[in-house]
Amino acid sequence: WFPGPVLAVDAVSWAQRVAVSASAGLLYLILAPRLSRAWALAGVLVFAFEPHVLVYVKIFEPEIVLVFFLLGCIAAADRQSVRSALLAGIFAACAIATRPTFLPLFILLGPISYALRGTRGRKLLTRTAAFLLPVMLCGVLLGLRAERVAGDWSSPVMNPGTVFFEGNHPLSRGISAEYPPIVASIVEINRNVPVPDEAHVRYRRIARIELEKNPSIGDVNAIWAGKALAFIRAEPVRYIKGIADKASMIFRDYRWHDIGNAESYASTLPNLDGFFAALSTLALLGMAWELRRWRANLFLYAYVLARVGVVLIFY
Repeated sequence: WFPGPVLAVDAVSWAQRVAVSASAGLLYLILAPRLSRAWALAGVLVFAFEPHVLVYVKIFEPEIVLVFFLLGCIAAADRQSVRSALLAGIFAACAIATRPTFLPLFILLGPISYALRGTRGRKLLTRTAAFLLPVMLCGVLLGLRAERVAGDWSSPVMNPGTVFFEGNHPLSRGISAEYPPIVASIVEINRNVPVPDEAHVRYRRIARIELEKNPSIGDVNAIWAGKALAFIRAEPVRYIKGIADKASMIFRDYRWHDIGNAESYASTLPNLDGFFAALSTLALLGMAWELRRWRANLFLYAYVLARVGVVLIFY
């Protein structure tokens, strides 16, 4: 979209700053009706200075953009109207284009959420249709893109997904559309900038050595899926222990990154011992307190559980 790589890189950097600022505003709109304004403002300040947020604003990964779309979807879904449902669906579609594996979650989440909030009859049908229209359109477009890239319309995913080396999934089917459009665009900006997931290059290199030929996406995935399944069969106790260790790490003060520039920038930030653990504890307590209004908070709970599940299963 921009003439020249320098302007493009600067534009992406500014877009990420705008996205995090807008996300803070959306978070306030979400929290204020549930809490007091003071607590909502406190939550926004914690979000704005949270170390992971500061890191992802600086690197070429679409996580901040994804957070903006997810918060936008929640804020719009909180308002009960057809127009708001359509807006929530548009935000959901944008989130799916950023991380396509959200597609099945949104197909289920929208209609169920509106029904649980007491919407009935014609209003339920119109709001559900308004929400699902952009979601399904995005799914169709991703399927067409997957057919063009990978030759299989059912694999419009990248990370996490149906593949091992792209999404660290031990049950790979060996197909993938490789990168969602937003990541592919970033890679094309400047070939001198490291690819977003440099480990993928190593996975391909090892597969090329083992096969003694230039492997396809399916070839690479098949090799790594075989290795992963062989490990699970040979060491089931270690595999389960690894899952348990990850569950513990999710809610503690770990700042591990799978790309070098993120790790490098994170090391420059002050490491406040116990900050993330305290934040996680408060979040879990808040989720427990808000269970009495779980219907209104279904989107929030679904996102948290989905992301925790992703880390445990795919990473």
